[in-house]
Amino acid sequence: MDRRTFCVASSGALFGTAGCLEVVRDRGLRLGGVVLTNRRDDPVRVRLRITRGDATVVDGEYSLEASDRSGSGAAVNETWNGRVAQYTVAVELDSGTVESFTYTADHGHGECTVARVALRPSTIAFSSHRAPDGRFCSAPE
Repeated sequence: MDRRTFCVASSGALFGTAGCLEVVRDRGLRLGGVVLTNRRDDPVRVRLRITRGDATVVDGEYSLEASDRSGSGAAVNETWNGRVAQYTVAVELDSGTVESFTYTADHGHGECTVARVALRPSTIAFSSHRAPDGRFCSAPE
């Protein structure tokens, strides 16, 4: 087989699997934990709810001290098994403010992703990062 024929055949095989790759990507990510951080000047009480599909995997309240420049916080990572899925993280403050964000495969970082929720003075910011040393995720199913 000459080089030109090989290139044409290879590109056809690659494009032929594009739809299959999209199905895998839509599956979600392995959420290893959620880190809540208070960057406000006053202490706050937060209700955290994490859902995987229709199932609630975390529903708890956390008291966070006032910020000391580095932010006070809580790490939640012991309640679920790190299964690949789409996860919705919702926070509710005593003031009645409710914000949520759904983490999909687009937000994944390597084998294990940690969601961050920062309570800033006037906003709630959601982000994600790679789990250090994979310590937040259990073994994959």
